[in-house]
Amino acid sequence: MINNKLWFVLGLLFPPLFFLRAAQASLAWFYCALWMSVPLLQWLLYRQSLPLISYFYYYPALMAVALTHRLLSKSQVGRAAAFGLPLVLMVVALVVSNALVHRYVGQLYQVQSLSMAPGIGRNDVVRVENLSPLWRFIRAQPSRGQLPVASKVLFYSPPHHRFIIKRVVAVAGDKVAFSENELWVNNVKVEAVFSQKNKASTVYRQRLFDVTFSIIEKDSGSGLRGGEVVPAGHYFVIGDNRDNSVDSREFGSIDQQYIVGIIR
Repeated sequence: MINNKLWFVLGLLFPPLFFLRAAQASLAWFYCALWMSVPLLQWLLYRQSLPLISYFYYYPALMAVALTHRLLSKSQVGRAAAFGLPLVLMVVALVVSNALVHRYVGQLYQVQSLSMAPGIGRNDVVRVENLSPLWRFIRAQPSRGQLPVASKVLFYSPPHHRFIIKRVVAVAGDKVAFSENELWVNNVKVEAVFSQKNKASTVYRQRLFDVTFSIIEKDSGSGLRGGEVVPAGHYFVIGDNRDNSVDSREFGSIDQQYIVGIIR
């Protein structure tokens, strides 16, 4: 026989057990299914899900419902209220929990352009790990001032009034230049190795510090941009599709405050 203390511990780990303890298995699995509908819908719609740790944010929602139901079941309220009020609480709690997950853990983002091809194409769905203080604490994520070079980031672009994905090629204090399809960081040329030839462009493999990725460049070459030093608290970003990307070569380095998170 499982004693009440063990049921309570199990209930903290898996809240539907509160309902099972009350011999209401159907209600337990109903709430469990409702609780799991959020990640399930994410998977069905995008074929991707958020990091596993994000689902722990939904635990308080289910626990609140379970405890509310137990309190109501012992009171004088009718059966409809004992079932309906926790259900309303569940919906509200899921909405709040989902908002917290998107704010402090991560989100799914559908790409609208080809500027990050060939790695990321139009309409691809990517997972963004937010750079919030809580998420950095949980995952030991580097601070924005230490954002790794060559990371793909989602940021808000004030000039274009929309969110954009680009690759960080230089951080604060770096000297960066882009001339005739050649990227220079701190006066060192970032080599690009031929990968394959397309109709009007060529795919190269490029290694920036410890990250290797593919880029696309047109055979006609690109415009000239002189060297500049990235200001403090800013990042220089370029799309992997070098000649089909509006990026820091046009609007300059981006302020760290506009960076939402890192693309995984």
